[in-house]
Amino acid sequence: METSLAIDTLPKKYDDGPSGGNAQLLGIWGVAAFLGAAVGPMIGGPLLYLFGSSGTTDGQDYTIHGYTVLLSLSALYFLLSAISLRWVKKENV
Repeated sequence: METSLAIDTLPKKYDDGPSGGNAQLLGIWGVAAFLGAAVGPMIGGPLLYLFGSSGTTDGQDYTIHGYTVLLSLSALYFLLSAISLRWVKKENV
Protein backbone atom coordinates (compact mmCIF):
# COMPACT_ATOMS: atom_id res chain seq x y z
CA MET A 1 0.00 0.00 0.00
CA GLU A 2 2.77 2.45 0.81
CA THR A 3 4.35 1.92 -2.61
CA SER A 4 1.03 2.75 -4.27
CA LEU A 5 0.81 5.94 -2.25
CA ALA A 6 4.37 6.82 -3.19
CA ILE A 7 3.68 6.33 -6.90
CA ASP A 8 0.61 8.56 -6.66
CA THR A 9 2.65 11.39 -5.14
CA LEU A 10 5.61 11.23 -7.55
CA PRO A 11 5.66 14.02 -10.15
CA LYS A 12 4.68 12.89 -13.65
CA LYS A 13 7.70 14.61 -15.21
CA TYR A 14 9.92 11.80 -13.87
CA ASP A 15 8.13 9.12 -15.90
CA ASP A 16 10.17 9.74 -19.05
CA GLY A 17 13.89 9.67 -19.56
CA PRO A 18 16.80 7.25 -19.48
CA SER A 19 17.48 7.58 -15.73
CA GLY A 20 14.53 5.45 -14.68
CA GLY A 21 12.48 8.28 -13.21
CA ASN A 22 9.98 6.76 -10.82
CA ALA A 23 12.04 3.62 -10.38
CA GLN A 24 14.96 5.70 -9.18
CA LEU A 25 12.78 7.60 -6.71
CA LEU A 26 11.22 4.35 -5.45
CA GLY A 27 14.75 3.02 -4.93
CA ILE A 28 15.44 5.97 -2.63
CA TRP A 29 12.14 5.21 -0.85
CA GLY A 30 13.24 1.58 -0.35
CA VAL A 31 16.61 2.59 1.08
CA ALA A 32 14.90 4.94 3.54
CA ALA A 33 12.54 2.16 4.65
CA PHE A 34 15.44 -0.26 5.07
CA LEU A 35 17.46 2.19 7.17
CA GLY A 36 14.71 2.44 9.77
CA ALA A 37 14.44 -1.33 10.08
CA ALA A 38 18.21 -1.77 10.24
CA VAL A 39 19.19 1.11 12.53
CA GLY A 40 16.14 1.03 14.83
CA PRO A 41 17.11 -2.09 16.78
CA MET A 42 20.70 -0.88 17.08
CA ILE A 43 19.46 2.28 18.80
CA GLY A 44 16.44 0.88 20.64
CA GLY A 45 18.13 -2.22 22.05
CA PRO A 46 20.88 -0.42 23.95
CA LEU A 47 18.42 2.26 25.12
CA LEU A 48 16.10 -0.40 26.50
CA TYR A 49 19.03 -2.09 28.21
CA LEU A 50 20.37 1.15 29.72
CA PHE A 51 17.08 2.65 30.87
CA GLY A 52 14.99 -0.46 31.48
CA SER A 53 17.23 -3.08 33.00
CA SER A 54 15.49 -4.55 36.03
CA GLY A 55 18.67 -5.82 37.66
CA THR A 56 17.68 -9.50 37.66
CA THR A 57 20.45 -12.04 37.28
CA ASP A 58 19.18 -13.51 34.01
CA GLY A 59 18.74 -10.05 32.40
CA GLN A 60 15.48 -10.95 30.72
CA ASP A 61 13.14 -8.47 32.39
CA TYR A 62 12.81 -4.81 31.49
CA THR A 63 10.96 -2.13 33.44
CA ILE A 64 8.20 0.13 32.20
CA HIS A 65 10.64 3.06 32.39
CA GLY A 66 12.76 1.50 29.63
CA TYR A 67 9.76 0.94 27.40
CA THR A 68 8.64 4.53 28.06
CA VAL A 69 11.99 5.81 26.80
CA LEU A 70 11.84 3.51 23.78
CA LEU A 71 8.28 4.45 22.81
CA SER A 72 9.00 8.15 23.38
CA LEU A 73 11.86 7.84 20.90
CA SER A 74 9.43 6.22 18.47
CA ALA A 75 7.02 9.14 18.91
CA LEU A 76 9.89 11.55 18.23
CA TYR A 77 10.70 9.67 15.01
CA PHE A 78 7.06 9.93 13.89
CA LEU A 79 7.08 13.66 14.61
CA LEU A 80 10.29 14.17 12.65
CA SER A 81 8.92 12.20 9.70
CA ALA A 82 5.74 14.31 9.70
CA ILE A 83 7.83 17.48 9.73
CA SER A 84 10.00 16.24 6.86
CA LEU A 85 6.94 15.25 4.79
CA ARG A 86 5.59 18.77 5.10
CA TRP A 87 7.74 19.82 2.15
CA VAL A 88 6.62 16.99 -0.14
CA LYS A 89 4.11 18.38 -2.62
CA LYS A 90 1.95 16.67 -5.19
CA GLU A 91 2.36 18.17 -8.62
CA ASN A 92 -0.77 18.26 -10.77
CA VAL A 93 0.38 17.52 -14.29
